[in-house]
Amino acid sequence: MEFSSITIEGLRTTGQRYTVNDNCTKGLHLRVESSGTKTWYFRGSINGIRVQRRLGLYPRISVRAARREVASLRESVGKENPKPFKTLDEMFVSYLRHANVNLSVSRMERSLRKHPAGADNGIFSVLPDRPEDVQVSDITQYVDILHSRTSLADGSIRNMLTMMKRTYSYWMLRGHVQTNPFAVFFDLNRSLRGQDQMIKPSEPRKRYLAPEQIDMALDVLEGELFDIVRLALLTGCRREELRLLHASEICLAEGTISFPAERKKNRKPHKLALCALAHRIVAPRLFGGGYLFPTQAKNQKAALTRALSYKCSFSPHDIRRTVSRDLGLMGCPLPIISKILSHTPREDGVAQVTMDYADEQSNHRLSDQRIWLDKLAEKYTTAFPRFAVIV
Repeated sequence: MEFSSITIEGLRTTGQRYTVNDNCTKGLHLRVESSGTKTWYFRGSINGIRVQRRLGLYPRISVRAARREVASLRESVGKENPKPFKTLDEMFVSYLRHANVNLSVSRMERSLRKHPAGADNGIFSVLPDRPEDVQVSDITQYVDILHSRTSLADGSIRNMLTMMKRTYSYWMLRGHVQTNPFAVFFDLNRSLRGQDQMIKPSEPRKRYLAPEQIDMALDVLEGELFDIVRLALLTGCRREELRLLHASEICLAEGTISFPAERKKNRKPHKLALCALAHRIVAPRLFGGGYLFPTQAKNQKAALTRALSYKCSFSPHDIRRTVSRDLGLMGCPLPIISKILSHTPREDGVAQVTMDYADEQSNHRLSDQRIWLDKLAEKYTTAFPRFAVIV
């Protein structure tokens, strides 16, 4: 489309965001939001450098002004006098500003700095201050610390390292830095994959909880978080299943929780038996109906994960893995564990036994669940005296 005030005013909202390109100026396009807001963007290659820049809102910036801005951008990019950055923080923040990067990485940096392990978990605090002083060995040490001191998943750590690799690549093209140690780190990991010399943390974070972690969580948590963690250990439920647990899903007479299909990951309804202790925990929260944990239900999905990660250094799904492990160590049959955790059976070997068990012994299944969950509650109550406290 050839942009003019008439053609732009004629662009209608469709309920979804869409983009229109300018036929007269290569790389200039107008993004029309679902709300009707129109924003100028430039995306293209200038002097061999990939550039993406937000230019401003229409009509505050007219068609002619947007085209002038693109022409000015083509003259300036790649011709500025490169100056070395004093710190990694300065280089990273400049990259976010110049490359118009999604600031979720910046939010990730802030969450790391608030982690209870201390300020050493910041993105750059372990690395040398000057960008040109960073070596592959420093990055390896940094990854080691992130794995051992934080509850970040491997994917989150890899995303941060990838962002730093892009930061160095961006400023290398502009002459601000001469080498990219993060690219060397990634290449070295790929070349050594599968060998003993593979760069990896010496003690990766375990995906289930040690008794000390459960004991610490019961000491530091209170209110809704305290009950959610206990119920998770007594039921093996997922984060969203407990966060949005509703009084209508619980039958105290039967001693069960009935999850509708839309609330389950496998999109199948699930009836779970409640042990005696879980029964006593949920009973006081049923008065008045509604959500059992109204504060958590109002929060964002990730708020519960952040709270547990900040206070206890583990994720809600680690509790689910712990339940599976502890039931197995107690000798609970695999079909019963599978039904408690509501795992989708596969068409093979042991999983087929689970399917037969579900079909032929459905009435007997709930009582079996309750027997083993009572044993699990007894184990936790013996190991952690505060576990049985009814608030």
